[in-house]
Amino acid sequence: MAKPKVGLVTLASPVEDGADKADERQKVAIESLKKKDLDVATTNVIVSQLEAIDAVSTLDKESIDLMVILHGTWVSDLLQLTIVNGTIKPIILWAIPYASTYSLASVQHLASLMKQLEIPYKYVYGDLDSDEVATTIAKYAKVSQVASQIRSLKIGVIGPSRTTWRVTGPTDTTFDEIDLAFLLGPEIIRLDIQEFLSTIDSISDDEGKKVVDSMRQSGKLGKVEVKEKALIQAAKSYSAIKKIKEKYKLDIVSVKCYPDYPGLVCLASSWLAEEDEICGCEGDVGHSIMQFVLSKFADAPSVLIEPVMIDEETDSLLLRHCGNAPPSLSYDIEKLYLTPVTEESGVVIETVLKPGLATWATLWGSNGEYKMFISTVESIGMDESKWKKLGGGCLASLKHKKMNAEDFCYLLVQRIGVDHHAHIVLKDIREELLILCELMGIESISL
Repeated sequence: MAKPKVGLVTLASPVEDGADKADERQKVAIESLKKKDLDVATTNVIVSQLEAIDAVSTLDKESIDLMVILHGTWVSDLLQLTIVNGTIKPIILWAIPYASTYSLASVQHLASLMKQLEIPYKYVYGDLDSDEVATTIAKYAKVSQVASQIRSLKIGVIGPSRTTWRVTGPTDTTFDEIDLAFLLGPEIIRLDIQEFLSTIDSISDDEGKKVVDSMRQSGKLGKVEVKEKALIQAAKSYSAIKKIKEKYKLDIVSVKCYPDYPGLVCLASSWLAEEDEICGCEGDVGHSIMQFVLSKFADAPSVLIEPVMIDEETDSLLLRHCGNAPPSLSYDIEKLYLTPVTEESGVVIETVLKPGLATWATLWGSNGEYKMFISTVESIGMDESKWKKLGGGCLASLKHKKMNAEDFCYLLVQRIGVDHHAHIVLKDIREELLILCELMGIESISL
């Protein structure tokens, strides 16, 4: 993934104290941002409206992810608003701690105008080489980059049309894809399930065996408890997803597997997630997007799972799913089991999510009003004998640090009404998700 690109403009007025130092201060700011692995596009210090107009045009050609307006001195709001009005990317206002420059006052003046005009912005205050400021800017740049990627996603939804799906299967995992696309920007490509099945059939058993051998050599296979034929068929599904993605130039695929095709893509989804490719299940477009987001922020795969039980013994909430957990999330690859749906086809993964700090994220809603539930939780793992007694499956045992499991579940179900699907990633990315919601106009609910 390319480095996030920041556009940095420094404003200064020739009649204000500090104008003669603006060039040097801009250089220090640039070096500070580059230390955070940012690509920085910039211009000369801006002192006139014409220079501001040229700067916007120049930076627009650089395909920046974020605009940072550094106030070297107090400046006319004519300069400020020229930059703001000419920028479609998120904006950060940077005030520096030099009293004689009136930098902070200038930022406050612009912020008051932007607030009245309902133009989003983020304010930062600190010296040119402030690590805290550079870290904040880097985080916003990364989130803004992902937001841009979301808006340009092409998502292939494989399975029955929405009208048919409402009749033949659950409606609760298929929010209105058209509505969601209008809000977030992705393009939805509808594909018939028969094309996918035909693509699987077109792949030879030998090619499927090669995929299985490759996964076995990489240590991602786990313990195989399915017949060879079913395992090869699952591997062919993995190859078919890749072919479909390439054919239609897709970024994400979501397969409406349940209830007619259980286990069709569980193993494929697991393996693809380890390769930073997204194959969502149950035709849940919103959570396929959620999986994409988590993979970018955490640089690691996540797992789709849902609450099933309160474990009073450990005061944790148990979550379970049929089984598409990426191998790297298993607490022990030797205790990651590939189990059958039928003798001929359908493979699911059974394991327990390994211990560690985690982020829970759920995206749901309709009619242009989407929400994201975000919570930092702790995965505590589970003894295999207990896991087996609970029926196996793909299982996670999660604790909230600030409340007991019963209260946590009550909030989810009664107070908030969070959708049952959740994506869990073993990293704390709560702050990044909150910023994303702010940038994309999604209501965030954080615990």
